[in-house]
Amino acid sequence: MKHAGLIYALLSLSLVLGKTTAMGQAFPGARTAGMAHSGVAVYDIWAINHNPAGMSGQGSPAAAVAAENRYLLHDMNLAAAAILLPIRSGTLGLSLGSFGNRVYREGKLGLAFSRFFGERLSAGLQINYLHRAITGEYGSASTLAAAAGIILEPIPGLYVGHHVYNPGRAKKLPYDEFDLRASIPTLFRTGCAYAFSDEVLLSVELEKETGHRPALRLGAEYHPGERIAVRAGMGSRPMLNAFGFGIKQDRYQLDLSVSLHHVLGYSTQAGLSLSFP
Repeated sequence: MKHAGLIYALLSLSLVLGKTTAMGQAFPGARTAGMAHSGVAVYDIWAINHNPAGMSGQGSPAAAVAAENRYLLHDMNLAAAAILLPIRSGTLGLSLGSFGNRVYREGKLGLAFSRFFGERLSAGLQINYLHRAITGEYGSASTLAAAAGIILEPIPGLYVGHHVYNPGRAKKLPYDEFDLRASIPTLFRTGCAYAFSDEVLLSVELEKETGHRPALRLGAEYHPGERIAVRAGMGSRPMLNAFGFGIKQDRYQLDLSVSLHHVLGYSTQAGLSLSFP
């Protein structure tokens, strides 16, 4: 039980953050993090984690990396990477994620596919391999969890997104001697994003996890210049305020965000993406 206190603290914080798992339904991507993670109807490279249907907006191969420090604690770091590859029949995506430290670690590997059906409807599917390991005699466990989503554009500029994570109720990941036995959550997210112009985007979404009350998220993105974006957002359950900005230069985009959890404090995230010709 040498590391019992640290392990239990990490488990407790990951439960607070992701309700049941920190990496199971993580939200990497500093762009939408700056909008309080209201990204279910947003086309973006990190849609591979928010809603795989949003990968369809990627017109060329792209890669991205992101790093997040949660609550300014060195043991609460998340690192993620994503690769999107448009092919003739749609878009393929690969995502990687890691959370924790050498004592307690969660990992995620996701493979996704999306495509357009006509000009106004896109749909995506994803399968995720989830792994949790605790040092020493506590062992490790793995499972698979699926995800699916759609984005519809009923009128120009209005995008309506729906996403479900783990509809098959993946098996439990045991914590062995801690006997917490947290099941992988089933999440339903629905929302919309409206582009008033090339400069202004507003986003709103509602998230419902089995066994929990719904959470609401609101976000906005403003482009004061062709290469600059400023973002802000707020959410409930937990109460969250967020701010961020992005800088785009040719094929590169740098995004930074800061969010405030009203109980646990500040989290920061940075991301860099690259589009290939």
